Amino acid sequence: MYKGRFGDYYIAKSWLFVVIISPCFYTLLFLYNDGSFEINDYIMFVIASIIYGFVVAIPSYLIIEILYRILSRMKLSNKNVFSIVSVLSLITTNISYYLFFGKNMFSKEAKIGGIPFMLIYSLFLMIGLLSFKKKLYSEKL
Repeated sequence: MYKGRFGDYYIAKSWLFVVIISPCFYTLLFLYNDGSFEINDYIMFVIASIIYGFVVAIPSYLIIEILYRILSRMKLSNKNVFSIVSVLSLITTNISYYLFFGKNMFSKEAKIGGIPFMLIYSLFLMIGLLSFKKKLYSEKL
């Protein structure tokens, strides 16, 4: 973990935020809401989703962490570094989920996955990247 341009452990904090918060919100909004889950089922499903999320998101995390380290050492503006990291985080994260779920992710029969899944996880990824970003006074380091 790297103490980089946007604060200590910036990518790790953002990654943990997505892996922990997104399954809670997704499950509550789409699975628990239909009435077929009891609270114990909800808790167990969220815990399982968090564990799977850790495993599935590790390659994406490693790629973005390495990229962030490289970009932080370059003479780029903070906006450029943030933009590149954000776009590539979205791409690698969604590729990870697609590889895990496969083409079934977008079928109508699938209960888990699809566009809502990708949108919620992408939304929380961007919220994490924005909220853990330390404000800097200079544009270049």
